[in-house]
Amino acid sequence: MQPNNRFLSIDILRGLVIAIMTVDHAREFFFKAIPIADPMDLSVVPWEVFLSRWIAHFCAPTFVFLAGVSAYLYGRKTGITKQALSFHLLKRGLILILLEVTVINFAWSFTFPPEKLYLQVIWVIGLSMICLAGLIWLPVLAMVGIALALVMAQHLLPELIFPDGSFANTLWSILYHRNWMPLTDYLQVRTSYPLLPWIGIIALGYWAGKLFTPDFSPQKRQSLLTWTGLGLIGLFVCLRATNVYGELNPFVISPQSPVQTVMSFLNLTKYPPSFLFSLMALGPALLLLRYFETSAGMVGNILLKFGRVPMFYYIIHLYVLHAACHITRFFLTIPDGVKYSVPHIGMVWLITGLTLLATYPLVIWFTEIKAKSGKKWLSYI
Repeated sequence: MQPNNRFLSIDILRGLVIAIMTVDHAREFFFKAIPIADPMDLSVVPWEVFLSRWIAHFCAPTFVFLAGVSAYLYGRKTGITKQALSFHLLKRGLILILLEVTVINFAWSFTFPPEKLYLQVIWVIGLSMICLAGLIWLPVLAMVGIALALVMAQHLLPELIFPDGSFANTLWSILYHRNWMPLTDYLQVRTSYPLLPWIGIIALGYWAGKLFTPDFSPQKRQSLLTWTGLGLIGLFVCLRATNVYGELNPFVISPQSPVQTVMSFLNLTKYPPSFLFSLMALGPALLLLRYFETSAGMVGNILLKFGRVPMFYYIIHLYVLHAACHITRFFLTIPDGVKYSVPHIGMVWLITGLTLLATYPLVIWFTEIKAKSGKKWLSYI
């Protein structure tokens, strides 16, 4: 496939997503000492902290959705059979899981052997790809029906409790319940991203991939992206305002504080993502895909570089942030009891900008290496 606007828009959106993701990771690395257990806790966090965390909510759903789109486009390559696509997804999923539990987990902890293992977004993308490897064999209507059910209704599942250490507890923790599990006497595992709704999101992305094929009219695609994106946002606003369906955490109006009211409106369940959480993220994602197709500009061209090698950037930015955090601790410490303030959030954004700037040459270098090398394993990074 030759690069063109429709495919560049996917990479540009990926680049934007991982740039936004860097904001949240910079906050986690550099301001762990500030005693806020949950940056979405409306009772204690200022709006600046809430907003910096909230924008990161767009990252995982968009990234998983785009993984589905890319899977469809890969399957449209000349000579790729459904069996070959299924095997590709299986293999890629297993590699992502391996990266999560080794290279990525070490980047977060700098501890070996690890005492805690966090199964986060790369893990769930890997598992979702493995599930997609099976879903692509189903009829289209069956696949879309399963995907919609997992996205729209999974929050209605009961909160089941199983004995610690049991197979049922392990399986339920992977599928739906965010939980700590003892793997050995010295190692605990946390299922930070329960799987079920993410299967639905990647499957919907796969189904939407047909919009980006060469035989699909650009005008029709742009219209569909625009109206579907607006429709998802409109549905989110209506359902959230009325507390009718789609979210277990109700929207509450605060007569004394309009800011608290807005924060409550946007405060949705991410682990696992509720239906409204998915609507809130995917609606703007579709509009951005439409926008970047015809209006990339200079910033879009920069984001494109990051979006072409997202896994490479994901790995190196964690190591850069963690190493920089250790270095700065020799010169600056945050006293106990200090609370978040505007200067702290300003520092988070500054650190994000410096991280993107520092890693940009590495991103360009690796992009050139991938383009020149014929080695297949590079395609997985």
